Amino acid sequence: MKSKKILTLLMSISIVCASTFALSTPASAAINSTSKQTSIKYNLNRIAKDEIANDGFIEKYLNLGGTIKYGDSDAIVKQIQSHLHNAHYLASYQITGVFDDDTVSALQRFQVNHNLKDESPYEVDLLTFSVLENY
Repeated sequence: MKSKKILTLLMSISIVCASTFALSTPASAAINSTSKQTSIKYNLNRIAKDEIANDGFIEKYLNLGGTIKYGDSDAIVKQIQSHLHNAHYLASYQITGVFDDDTVSALQRFQVNHNLKDESPYEVDLLTFSVLENY
């Protein structure tokens, strides 16, 4: 059952990505890029939220151009916050699932302490997530 959910997720991402590349005008591509990210994020959160966080899907999501940024509110953010808590950068009561000021502050301290100074604390990129996940 788990592999069927994973396959469904990957197919959804593939369809969204394929429709993005089918457009030819820059204005349409910019509009569709935002739509693509929204669609990918919706599907990631809809299909087995806990399984996504445990099976490396956050990394795949970031690889496909998804973003985890300030103001987001979902299971993926909660997983990032859990990693920050486990690394002693965020208190347990601050794990809310909302990418808020506490998350930015914790992420910024983590990035400075791990020589990720060029990365933005307002968005989790693949490099920051990889270091955080393996901490």
